[in-house]
Amino acid sequence: MTSAFILVVDDDDDIRETIVDALSDEGFDAVGASDGADALRIMGAAAILPALIFLDLMMPGMSGADFLAAQRAAPALIAVPVVLLSASADLGAKAASLGVAEFIRKPIKLDVLIETAKRFSANRS
Repeated sequence: MTSAFILVVDDDDDIRETIVDALSDEGFDAVGASDGADALRIMGAAAILPALIFLDLMMPGMSGADFLAAQRAAPALIAVPVVLLSASADLGAKAASLGVAEFIRKPIKLDVLIETAKRFSANRS
């Protein structure tokens, strides 16, 4: 089992908790954040950087796009891959324009999410 640190950023408590629980059940050290600002606080306080960030695009407060801009402005954080999570109709185009590693369309299929987490955490070992 892996113990890679994965950060899940989503303003919907039920979605965030479901993803964190599913990742934890697979052996990941999954932590949830309610928006981009919360995610930056968690990353700033963490002993290690996440192997992967699952990031909701549309959130009140600091949106996914705003988080990505802040992440890219911080040299220590820029290397952490981000997988965008959204129900947006033009998600592929938005993901490409934001330069994220990948995207997963909502509603999320947990098997796809887990496979994505395993693939990215394996690449970071």
